[in-house]
Amino acid sequence: MINGSAVRDLPSLNEAKDVPNGNGTKVVSTRNEAKRRPSHSAGNGQDETAKRERDSDVDISDDRNGKPAGNEVSQYPLYKPSNLAIEAPAAYISDMPSKGVRSTLIDALNVWLHAPAPAVKTIASVVSKLHNASLILDDLEDNSPLRRGLPSAHIIFGQAQSINSANFMFVRAVQEVAQGLSPGALTAVLEELENLYLGQSWDLYWKFNLACPTEAEYVNMIDHKTGGMFRMLLRVMQAETTTGLPAGVDFERLTLLFGRFFQIRDDYMNFGDYAAQKGMCEDLDEGKFSYPVVYCFANSPEYRGHILGVFRQRPTAATVIPSPLSRETKAHLVGCLAKSGAFEKTLECLRDVEHELEMEIDRLEGLTGEPNPKLRLCLAKISVKGIAPVG
Repeated sequence: MINGSAVRDLPSLNEAKDVPNGNGTKVVSTRNEAKRRPSHSAGNGQDETAKRERDSDVDISDDRNGKPAGNEVSQYPLYKPSNLAIEAPAAYISDMPSKGVRSTLIDALNVWLHAPAPAVKTIASVVSKLHNASLILDDLEDNSPLRRGLPSAHIIFGQAQSINSANFMFVRAVQEVAQGLSPGALTAVLEELENLYLGQSWDLYWKFNLACPTEAEYVNMIDHKTGGMFRMLLRVMQAETTTGLPAGVDFERLTLLFGRFFQIRDDYMNFGDYAAQKGMCEDLDEGKFSYPVVYCFANSPEYRGHILGVFRQRPTAATVIPSPLSRETKAHLVGCLAKSGAFEKTLECLRDVEHELEMEIDRLEGLTGEPNPKLRLCLAKISVKGIAPVG
C-alpha cells in the first residue's frame, strides 16, 4: 500500500527526468516523451515508427473525414445570405395601394419616344425601386407614422433596417441601369438622384431651422425633389430611344409642370380627403412648410407667430415617438390658413397648372402628330377638377 507521501514523491507523467540513452548519456525528457521517443541506439525501423508517432501527436485533423478539428469558425464556407431581411421594408412599401402615376407616365411618354420594350421594362423597374426607397427615407426623415393609410416601413421594421433597405434599393437600381441600359441612361439617373437629394436637403433644412422659404424657393425645391424623379424617367427614356423626333419637340416643360402639380397637389390634399390616408393634416404634425403655409407667411404675417409657436414645440428627432398635434391645435392652424386665403390660392394655382399641362399635351400631340390618350389618363388620375375646397 502506498501512503500519501509516497504518492507525492512519484514523478508526474509530464515531469522532466534524466533518461539514459544507449550511448550512456542522459537526455531530459518527460514521462510521455519517454514513451514516444526510443533511444538513439534503436534500429532504423524504430526511428521511422517514432517519427510517425510524433507526427500523429501534432496532427489536428479529424480522423473521420480528414477535415481540421480545430477552430470551426475558420472552416465555414463563404456564401451569399438571403435577401429576405434587406428587401422586406421595400417590398412592404411596394405592396401598398398606389395610383401608379409614374409607371403610367412612362407608358405615356413612350407613345412618342418609342423606346424598346425591354428598355421600358427596365426603366419602370428602376423608377419603382428609387421611388419606394425615397418614400421609406421620406417617412423616416419626417418622422411620419403613416404611409397611404398604413404604418410606415420604419414603424414595422425599425429605423435601421428601413434605412438599410432603402440604400440597398438605390444600389440595386443603379446596378440595373449599369447592366441593362446605356451609359447616357446611367448619367441621367446619377444626375437626377443628386438633384433629388439637393431638393430634399432644403425641405429638411427649413423644417429643422423653422425658416419659411419664399414661394420661388419652395418651387425650386419641388423642381429638384419631386420633379427630379419625373425628369429622370424622361431622360432615361430619351437615352434609350432610337427614333428621331420632329423639330421643336421637347418634354422638359411637361415633366417640370408634372412635378410642380404633383407636389403642390399633395400639399393641398394633406388638408383634405388625403388626410384619411396620411393622417389628418400630418404636414402640420411634421412642422412642414408646405405650399399653403408658405403663402400664409408671405401674405398674412399676423399668423406667422401662431404657426411658428406650434412648430417650435414639435419634436425634431426621428428617435422620438411621433406625437400628433391635438385636434384643437390643428383646427386653429387650419383656421389661420383659411383666413389668409392660402387654400383658395393653392387650389387656384393647381387649376392653373393643370390647365397648362393640358395645353402642353395639346402642343406635343400637334408636333408629333400622335394623340396620347395614356398621358391624358395619367393627368386625369390626379386632376383637381371637382375637388371640394378646404376650410
